[in-house]
Amino acid sequence: MINNRSIHWWSSAFIVILQILAGSFLLWKSSQQELTTTEILVVISALLALSVAIALFANRMQWNMMVRAVDAARRFGRGDLRDRIQPPGFADHNKLADALNRMAGRLDDRMHDMRTHQLEQQAIMESIAAAIIAVDHEQHILNSNEASSSILGLLPEDRGRKLGEVLREPELLGFVTDGLAREDDLNRDIRIYRRGGREINAIGHPIIDSESGDRVGLVILLDDVTRIRKLESMRTDFASNVSHELKTPITSVRGYAETMLEEGLDEDTKRNCIQVIYRNTERISNIIADLLELSKLEHAAEVDPERLEHVDAEAMFTRMKSLHEDLASTRNMKTRIDVDQDLVIQVEVRLIEQALSNLYQNALRYASEGTTITLAAHRLPHRQIELQVKDEGPGISPEHQKRLFERFYRVDRARSREIGGTGLGLAIVKHIALHHGGEANVSSDVGNGSVFRILLPER
Repeated sequence: MINNRSIHWWSSAFIVILQILAGSFLLWKSSQQELTTTEILVVISALLALSVAIALFANRMQWNMMVRAVDAARRFGRGDLRDRIQPPGFADHNKLADALNRMAGRLDDRMHDMRTHQLEQQAIMESIAAAIIAVDHEQHILNSNEASSSILGLLPEDRGRKLGEVLREPELLGFVTDGLAREDDLNRDIRIYRRGGREINAIGHPIIDSESGDRVGLVILLDDVTRIRKLESMRTDFASNVSHELKTPITSVRGYAETMLEEGLDEDTKRNCIQVIYRNTERISNIIADLLELSKLEHAAEVDPERLEHVDAEAMFTRMKSLHEDLASTRNMKTRIDVDQDLVIQVEVRLIEQALSNLYQNALRYASEGTTITLAAHRLPHRQIELQVKDEGPGISPEHQKRLFERFYRVDRARSREIGGTGLGLAIVKHIALHHGGEANVSSDVGNGSVFRILLPER
């Protein structure tokens, strides 16, 4: 292997040999004949030219090696760590090439490990449903996951920008400021106003520099708890409503039972007490039955295809009309059936008949006496079936329509209790429609009646 010193030694030795050969040539030539000045100058010039050429060649080889080393270092600096320097064959130059190649290999391995680690971290972040944002101590966005895009609208190109430049969420920005000022975790419920307002549980965890121990940023985890809070509120309202609905008949039963314990009651008073107790126990029984039915529907999966039956829509309405003929006759009301020709629907017959029966009974009870109720079924575009119960009653104002299908919600509480309603009938209708993959809705104008609809997918 030839090194730098050997290059210089061999080039110097070669020049000395040339000088000796040139001197010997001049001595031999002078012994043969007298040399002219021109001949001596020619020999000396040739000797100098060869010496310079040899020196330039040696320096050129070293220069080329340095140029290749510099080019390789520049490529490494640009991140092209897979390129390598070809050894030139000279020992010192080979050592430099090997050193640079080994450095590039180690850097390439380290960069690969860092990329793998970064991908693993990003995969973990993306697998979390909550939004995750990392900011530095000046609130510049360092990283975020996909959930932060859906919850807050953050984009990948927002990284590096200040959080306050991207978002207009005062409660979130205040939380981040407070979190950066603390040494421990911060947990707080906040509200963001994007997408109509969302309830968010925010947790802030400080980023600590492992070497200095200084806080250099904050990791923020934002969990959308809007649905959970709504369910908690519904559960509280439900418990309150159930207690209220049961309290009234139970109080009545207790009061009349205490009356019957008194001595000296005549038969008419006893009979009246027994009738009141019976009506209220029946009301309690109906509330419990509806609650159980509603609970079963809420926890059931979508309709089981094996439980679906084909039923003629007109025949179903005709049966329902016959079942409630006495109530219709009592209130002098007529029922008209309007069904598309040969319309057969595939449903869980018991549930759909229960839903339609609830709507039909409500129409018979709440619509004005002597009016007409229309039971209708039609095919709609996009493979949908519409079942309708239309009345000519007083109508329902818009503020009530929004909440009409909620549990225990009543437009007229006093009248509903008077006619024996539990306040759960329309909630059951809604969940039966949802169970079939459909929906229930109402349209109404005050003074012009109401139309209750059940929309079902055509199977």
